[in-house]
Amino acid sequence: MKRIVIAGAGFAGISALKPLGKFTVTAPEYETMIFDKNDYTTMMPSLPDIAAKRIKQNLPKASIRDLLPKRVLFKNEEIERIDFDAQSVSAGSKDYEYDYLLLSAGSVSNFYGFNQHLSRIFVLDSFTEALRIEQEFSKYLENRESYTVIIAGAGFTGIETACVLKAYAETNARTINVVLIEKADRVLGNLPAHISDYLESFMSGLGFRVIKRSTVESFNGNDIALETGEIFKDVFFVWTSGSKRAIEDISGTFTTLPDGRINVTEYLQVPGYKNVFAAGDSAAIKSGDGYLRKAAPFSASSGRAAGKNIMRSLENRPLKKFRPVELGWIIPLYPSSIGHVLGLNIKGRPGMSLHYLTCSYRTHGIKHRAGYFLQALKILVSGGQPRP
Repeated sequence: MKRIVIAGAGFAGISALKPLGKFTVTAPEYETMIFDKNDYTTMMPSLPDIAAKRIKQNLPKASIRDLLPKRVLFKNEEIERIDFDAQSVSAGSKDYEYDYLLLSAGSVSNFYGFNQHLSRIFVLDSFTEALRIEQEFSKYLENRESYTVIIAGAGFTGIETACVLKAYAETNARTINVVLIEKADRVLGNLPAHISDYLESFMSGLGFRVIKRSTVESFNGNDIALETGEIFKDVFFVWTSGSKRAIEDISGTFTTLPDGRINVTEYLQVPGYKNVFAAGDSAAIKSGDGYLRKAAPFSASSGRAAGKNIMRSLENRPLKKFRPVELGWIIPLYPSSIGHVLGLNIKGRPGMSLHYLTCSYRTHGIKHRAGYFLQALKILVSGGQPRP
């Protein structure tokens, strides 16, 4: 029997299941096998909500087994190694050969070689890490005279995380100092300058301090020193400074971006390997003079397109070019927001509500959709911050 392997059950992998599931039902000589170390898929845009106890814990999680089409096999194992030339993936102590592969394992936090007391640094790249922040931040807010949150990286995730932790601390009658460390000369440098200026002004109004053109020099598990020599003591340290390809051990002949994303053709194929496709945060997808940013909508749409192209290849039909559509972006700022959606600028509660409505659209199952929809309504009706 011939085998299609999907490496990762995030937005890209799950989105590929529908076309490939239909194909394997009508082509019994093929089987589709999807791998993931978790038995659930996660609504990644909700990780800051989990970290700050803003939504019910199970809302962002959907069982992978409940989403499987007929004749699709789920392996609850982490793929550790891929060999493009041998056409095999390794998970646990076993090798699995494939005829077609979709690389959709997403990304993990990138420390860029920083390795000091990593167990004391918090990240937001998975549900378990978000839950760890929620648990440890609650403890951090106990029995201290002052509270300092350091966020390394003032990008989308860093700014949102700063806002949710401030809001969470306030619900516990705590006032925290928030410091964002940004290596670049402005926050969110990939967006127009007026957006960066607005965000810096907004964060200043919240009492946040943004230190630009700087990095963390050292961390002893409690205190942080910047390369400028400035020291912050007894901190809660969150790293949101970047991400890299989740599966690092991949052998073959291919090129990557500095973050490990594998360059693909306009059909989402890895050049030189007609049976290997990549989507989501695993793929370097050209867009104009640059590359698509890492975002849930692009992961879902590229995964779906890759799944359809695998099906077309198996049926000896011409492949279709992946044409991404940029619908926009929203940064939840709790309880405010800023964004640009369908060509329109958006701020305040409408943006926050739209954030939850988007999660409702992209999640799985009636209960999950209803849960996010109710969060959106709470924002619009009460004007306050949603709680579980």
